Amino acid sequence: MSSRLLMALGVTSVLVLPVSVRAQIVNVQSLLMKEAKPGLTLSFTVSGDLRRGNVEYLKAAGGVVSYFRRGRHRLIVTGRMDYASKDDASFIQETFEHARWRWWLWKKVGLELFFQHGYRPLSRIAMRALVGGGVPFTVVKSSRWFFSGGMALMLERDVYSTDDSYSDSGTVHDYTRLDAFVTLAWTPDRVKSVVTAY
Repeated sequence: MSSRLLMALGVTSVLVLPVSVRAQIVNVQSLLMKEAKPGLTLSFTVSGDLRRGNVEYLKAAGGVVSYFRRGRHRLIVTGRMDYASKDDASFIQETFEHARWRWWLWKKVGLELFFQHGYRPLSRIAMRALVGGGVPFTVVKSSRWFFSGGMALMLERDVYSTDDSYSDSGTVHDYTRLDAFVTLAWTPDRVKSVVTAY
């Protein structure tokens, strides 16, 4: 293993710090780093697993990522669905969506709005949604280095399941929080290390 690869992995391990937050925002910074061709870009993923015999097992998942670029505007919309059952009893039912619009007002400073929604009826928190906006900025952008950050104000809502096993079943909780993020990418030769901390 080359010294450059070891150094890249070392930078990654140092920068991944535990951060205490409520809802984890999906990390789309690596997508926003890429300057895709103007217009719309789409990618899809589909997977499945079906087993029959003593145990009936089914697992299915699908996702889509869309990226739209026009002038100084960037729009990313992602979605994913997961389902799994065993002997006709489902134990995974999840959907997740994230949308983010970014407008670069100047070369290195912009504005963005985002929305995120997750639905997991079999979990304690059955629904979690947040909406927010902020100011992203780029400090360094070159063929080898990328360093950016930003701040965002978010409104979050958690809806707890109606399972009577918990005292807070069926309750709704609203939160407001101010978050900051930093993204560092380093590309020595053909190795790319990207780290985002919230």
